[in-house]
Parts: sequence; C-alpha cells; structure tokens
Amino acid sequence: MMTTPRARKSTTSRRPRRIAATDQDRPRLTYNDVARRAYELFLERGGTHGRDWDDWFSAERQLSSAEP
Repeated sequence: MMTTPRARKSTTSRRPRRIAATDQDRPRLTYNDVARRAYELFLERGGTHGRDWDDWFSAERQLSSAEP
C-alpha cells in the first residue's frame, strides 16, 4: 500500500519580527560611513601607515556613539 507524502509544517514564523522603536529610528552604520571616517582619521594622523585597524575601530566607536 502506497501512502501520499504529507505537507511539512513551516518552521518559520508567519508573524513579522517586532523591532524596538530605538532600532527603527537609529540609522545604520554602513561600511562606507566607517571607511570614510577611518580615512579622515588616517589623514589627521599625517597619513602614516600601519595603524589602519586602530583607525577603523576608532571610526566605528565615534560613529556609533554619535548616533541619536
């Protein structure tokens, strides 16, 4: 005797994910925003090489703390 396959239940929720009001209002940092600020920091230091990670992390910190 052959049985018909049963439809599987979806494991994903059909309800939309709730987002806190602060997440909706806050603009997201983009790669380009951070890269631009890191480059500005690089220039402010006189354009000396070898501190790219420091500039990048400083730029991320500055931009994320400046967000409303």
